[in-house]
Amino acid sequence: MTTGNARGIRNFNPGNIDRVEGTRWQGQSDDQSGDPRFVVFTDAKWGIRAIARLLIAYQDKHGLNTVRGFISRWAPSVEND
Repeated sequence: MTTGNARGIRNFNPGNIDRVEGTRWQGQSDDQSGDPRFVVFTDAKWGIRAIARLLIAYQDKHGLNTVRGFISRWAPSVEND
């Protein structure tokens, strides 16, 4: 892991995907001690893949099909301005 960069870059997790108990992502690092909240991946390709998988799930499981819908789910207003 590199230092001095934004959190998502350091974690190879540009989507800042939260860790969820019982969920194991492909490419997830065995060592998750580098961040208390977000998943740490072994390479950026795995973080990008995880973003794609989440967006597909948002569409398939939650029926989202607009940019506004995806953003509202990804970054709810209760957590973000």
